[in-house]
Amino acid sequence: MVIDPKPRTQFIINLQAWLEQKSKDGYGIIFNIDANEELTEHGQFSPLHFQLETPILMNGHDGTLSTLYRTCGLVDPLTIFHPDQPPPATYSRGQKRIDFILVSTYLMHSTERARVLLYGTIFTGDHRPCFIDLNGDMLFNEITPKMAPPTYCGLNSDETRISQKYIEILMKQIEYHKLDKKMLELQKVAEEGNWT
Repeated sequence: MVIDPKPRTQFIINLQAWLEQKSKDGYGIIFNIDANEELTEHGQFSPLHFQLETPILMNGHDGTLSTLYRTCGLVDPLTIFHPDQPPPATYSRGQKRIDFILVSTYLMHSTERARVLLYGTIFTGDHRPCFIDLNGDMLFNEITPKMAPPTYCGLNSDETRISQKYIEILMKQIEYHKLDKKMLELQKVAEEGNWT
């Protein structure tokens, strides 16, 4: 039993135990997080045992991302690709880098680049966008299919046959999930002023 748990600390501990288990099961880890803390070299090595049914006890774990990083054997592609440049702050109202993409060591062979973009690039927000670029052929050891541009994936509403099929599927889903009934229930709650 965890006495007076600290949700953030417990989250890191549970996450680390799960990542350790996934690594033992042979999975490669690509871990992206807005950590709200720095990644330091002072993390402990504190292995944990994953268990789904109950909270995982700390057993000397300090609850930091740095300990998760060190124990899981993850690497930071950004600092590997740019060893001479300290990463910039990733939060507009902060002075430190708090956003990370960390990977299993053996995935670095298929990682081609890592970057932190300027604020407002791609989307508006108070964090800098971060990315890594993976070579799919190397990562999966086979030729990966090319992704279709978004324009090829959209609904073609000019084609009557396709539109009718889409509407049929949509209506079946509305009926199956009883969305019309749920919509009326929500409308009634809103009209009565009981919306929370």
